[in-house]
Amino acid sequence: MRLLISLMVCGALAAAGPLEFGLNELNAAFAERKLKYRVRTELSLEAPESFRVEPYKYGGAYISGGDLRGLMYGLLEAAGQVRATGRIAKARGVAATPLRGVRVAASETFTEDYWRAYFRDLARHRFNRVHVDFSRLEAPYDLPRLLSRIAADYGVDFTMGIGNAAAEQVASVLAACPLIHSIAVEPGLAAAAAIEAARHAGRLVTVDFDGATLDGESDGGVPVLRPRVTWPPSFEVTPPGAPADHPMFFWVWGHFAYDPKTKLPKGADAAEFEAAREAALWTAASAQAQSTGSAYIARVGEAGSAKLAPADLAARLREAAWKLEGATVPELRALASAAMLRARELETATGARRAPEMTRPQMSSMARSSTPANQALTLRFHIGAPPATVGKLIQAVRLHYRFLDPSGVETVVEAPASMDMNFTIPASELTGAWDMQYYFEVLHREGSGWFEPDPRSAEPLPVVRVIPSRTGPN
Repeated sequence: MRLLISLMVCGALAAAGPLEFGLNELNAAFAERKLKYRVRTELSLEAPESFRVEPYKYGGAYISGGDLRGLMYGLLEAAGQVRATGRIAKARGVAATPLRGVRVAASETFTEDYWRAYFRDLARHRFNRVHVDFSRLEAPYDLPRLLSRIAADYGVDFTMGIGNAAAEQVASVLAACPLIHSIAVEPGLAAAAAIEAARHAGRLVTVDFDGATLDGESDGGVPVLRPRVTWPPSFEVTPPGAPADHPMFFWVWGHFAYDPKTKLPKGADAAEFEAAREAALWTAASAQAQSTGSAYIARVGEAGSAKLAPADLAARLREAAWKLEGATVPELRALASAAMLRARELETATGARRAPEMTRPQMSSMARSSTPANQALTLRFHIGAPPATVGKLIQAVRLHYRFLDPSGVETVVEAPASMDMNFTIPASELTGAWDMQYYFEVLHREGSGWFEPDPRSAEPLPVVRVIPSRTGPN
């Protein structure tokens, strides 16, 4: 099933959403090149934020997106191609990092034109979230209402950071600003107050605890704004200024996070930008290490897993920073300084040395792409290492699996390592309501190890489709 939004690019559209913005960008590119092409746009059933650009022989294109944001990205991609070469080439994009955010302070001294240009540039650079920190809020809440509306025009999710407020005031803001669907807990706002306001908003409102804790209280069924996908690590970065003044900063954090293989700016030094991509990646990973950790990143003080430890991240940050010290672009040198500072923070917090590098053994797993519901499922795992190594140096294997229920939790099953292993998922868990995602963790006796599939290979985690039993007449 597809939703067709077939439009001919023939004039400017009023800015009222990401589709209109993308079409206006492509219109402008055609006008600059004095071209008149027909473009058909369509929503597909592909992943959110993904897009495809399929050029026609006579010069137009068919552009599809997994959602409106993905469709906008496809139109922006086509507009960039037209500006650069005067034609449209085949292209595909899939978001590698689920949450690509910036955090800025609210200021009423900036005009609406300033904010509109800011959000427009965020969309062009493939950021999908903006967290605006309001130091104070006063009725009738004109600024949060304005910013949430502008963000929606450019396909950017808006999160309102609130501090020093009671639940009643947060509820009042949500009532006055219907386009706000996410709030973040800032100093002075109790997590319980944010939860209470979100529960009574009358619409879906997520809560980002932003490092705050619940102090043992339940979240009351309110969704938490942090994606489950953990590699590449999601991030929220504080920029040095507006995108117009710091384009390379936003390009590195935005474009590389959306697609690590994105084409570099014209005249860019490939080695410098690869080091910049690494610096941004490990900086984002280190933020996870300094907070709650993740499936692939160990938090400070955590041990006994195959996760990247803080000392590993510090070493990678230093290596990327060294490569950028002589960069020709000032913003890349600034990124090097930030990476080196983060490395020192991790080293100070842990006082640990980096674990020695170990040769990754050959590993493979075999499982059906689908399985009937209410029947046990066996996942087979093979380690291609000598028998003397398996069980002595490679000590254990863990299966991690979870069902794709947004409220589901991960199950971990550990077994002593052997060359060929079988892990069985009980039939009682395979109800058919949700498909299952899984991966393996292999533990070395030195306190580290590897994952299969390797998260740094950019391969998606395996998913087994659970087919429900048929009921009723044939």
